[in-house]
Amino acid sequence: MQYNDLSTNEDFMFIGSLLLRLVKINRVNNHDISDIAELSSSQCLDIKAGRINRSRGCCVGLISSMTNHSCVPNIRRCFSEDMKYIFYALEPIASGTQLFDAYGDFFYVSPLMHRREKRKNFVCQCIACEEDWPPVLLSPWIDEAIYFTELSFTIKISPLIDTIFCRKYLIDKQLLQTVVDQINEIVDVLPQPSTTRCLLLQALEAIYEKYYGLAVPFENFCSF
Repeated sequence: MQYNDLSTNEDFMFIGSLLLRLVKINRVNNHDISDIAELSSSQCLDIKAGRINRSRGCCVGLISSMTNHSCVPNIRRCFSEDMKYIFYALEPIASGTQLFDAYGDFFYVSPLMHRREKRKNFVCQCIACEEDWPPVLLSPWIDEAIYFTELSFTIKISPLIDTIFCRKYLIDKQLLQTVVDQINEIVDVLPQPSTTRCLLLQALEAIYEKYYGLAVPFENFCSF
C-alpha cells in the first residue's frame, strides 16, 4: 500500500522512531573490540617497540552500556581472549559510589576543548571539565600547594614507571600488585589533577592491556 504522507501512518512512525532511538543509543553505548598486535615478537611489554590496534568489531554490552562517562573515570574495561568483558577499578572505590567509564580520552592526555570537539552527542559535566583540569601528561604541571609531596612521590615511582614504559618487563601479577599498592598509597595524599597519579593510572591500563591480550583502544597513549 502506498502512502502519500507516511507521517500519518502510526506503524511507520513507531518503527521509524524505534530505529532512530536505537541508532542514537548505539552511537554512545557501543564499544570497539580490538586486539593489540605487538610489532615485537617478545612476550614482554615494550611500548617503544610499537603496537597496532586491530579492530574485531563492536558490541553493546548489557552492563557496560549502563556506565556513564567521566573524563576522570574510576573503572576501565578490556576484553579477554574469549571475548569476555573485564572491568577493573582504577583506584579504590567506596561502597555506593557511581561507576564511571571514559567514552574517549582521559583529561590528562587531552585538553578540554579537544575533548568537547570529539563528543558531539553530549556535554560532559565531570569535575575535570567543569574545573578545566590541565592535561598533566601533555605539559608539565604541579599544584604549588602540594609541590613537595608530588615531587617526592614522582621520584619514588620513577623507577617503576621507567620499567613499564621504557624497558622490557614480563607482565605478571606481582608487577600489577606493585602498581596497585602505589595507587592505594598515593590516592589519599595527592588530589587530582596530579601528574604522579595519572602516570600510575596509565601504567595500570598498560598492564591490563598486555596481561589479557585484548583491549579497547586507548588513544593518545603517552610513552616516556
